[in-house]
Amino acid sequence: MAKKLENSKDVISSALKRNEIQLTKIKNNYKSLKILQDKTKVIFHESINAIQIIKNNYFIECNQATLDLFKFKTIEEFCNTHPSEVSPPLQPDGEKSESKANTLISRALEEESVTFEWMHRKSDGTDFKAKVTIVSYIVQGDIYIYALIKDLTDKENSNLE
Repeated sequence: MAKKLENSKDVISSALKRNEIQLTKIKNNYKSLKILQDKTKVIFHESINAIQIIKNNYFIECNQATLDLFKFKTIEEFCNTHPSEVSPPLQPDGEKSESKANTLISRALEEESVTFEWMHRKSDGTDFKAKVTIVSYIVQGDIYIYALIKDLTDKENSNLE
């Protein structure tokens, strides 16, 4: 009986040590993941490139470069808008911005990535030509579009000189 009790103590002690080791690994993985998440947030928010996240055809997140480019004061002011709401009603080819944006977003969902030129409109009404790259991705079953916008105004002006 004493031997069974001693064996039970050893089994329990061994199991506790394994659990402690697993818990330490989980904690270390969590710390590493948290560090990576923090770095990713800094890269996203501090990037000089205008970056937005779209879900269900509406902006849900953007960085400071986006606010500066479009002359918005806050993320909340910019988010929950459709890409056509920061565009003139018609694109240079005569197509309605809303339907063309929806078509391009659908293409990104099918092809994963699409790059195109787009006429955007700042909050002050100024239009500017941009190069846009949109990439679709899935996170925990939700579909998102990552958008990167490059203002072509400086490039266009230098080509005129």
